[in-house]
Amino acid sequence: MTKEQEVLKTLNSMINLLGLSADLTSKETERGIIIGLSSEEPGRLIGRNGQTIDALQLLTNKMLRRFESNNCPPIILDVEGYKEARRERRASNRNKAPKQTTTEESTEQTPKAAKPKKQKNNAPKKEVAATDAPKEEKVKKQAPKPAVKKE
Repeated sequence: MTKEQEVLKTLNSMINLLGLSADLTSKETERGIIIGLSSEEPGRLIGRNGQTIDALQLLTNKMLRRFESNNCPPIILDVEGYKEARRERRASNRNKAPKQTTTEESTEQTPKAAKPKKQKNNAPKKEVAATDAPKEEKVKKQAPKPAVKKE
């Protein structure tokens, strides 16, 4: 059994332990071995913001490096093109130039005046003795008593 087949077998058993099922395909690139996963529930495999797929990828790489030599190529997990799309979005966001404003736009939008910062009062606080403090009197209000009829 080759390393790639062992990785696919291990990853498949990890996915089964999560209660999910997926079809696995692999291809080798200059970045490493990309394992594509396709599933009926891709959202559960991806997780919120890609956390589940990132965790599976981390575990797979840690296991591989533990049992194999350090010269093993990195494993990249991708659920139905999610990671590739995320990578492209990040690259396009980096390449976007900030919008330059014209003189008309800059005169229309005046910046708000900054609020002055409150200065801390470092003066010592006046301590009030317990005898000087006014005492609060509690007055209980009583409901009026109902009138009783005498026979």
